[in-house]
Amino acid sequence: MRAMRPRSRRDRDLCSGPARLTQAMGINGAHDGIDLVRGRAGFAIVDDGSAPTSSIRTGPRIGITRGTDAHWRWYAPESVHVSKR
Repeated sequence: MRAMRPRSRRDRDLCSGPARLTQAMGINGAHDGIDLVRGRAGFAIVDDGSAPTSSIRTGPRIGITRGTDAHWRWYAPESVHVSKR
């Protein structure tokens, strides 16, 4: 991730927000539509066995002007990795 985002000085800056997360993981437009369940194209969603936190919150995306009524932002409010308004 550091190689993909070399200007990030702090760990929390590597992946805070969807654009930074995709940059750090090397995800780009060529990956649009890939199957994350079957793990094709080198990416997969994997369950680490940890119980999910019970304090997940939703809200509007930050930094957009259209579609703010849709709650496409999911976050754990206590996490230091959550983008701030």
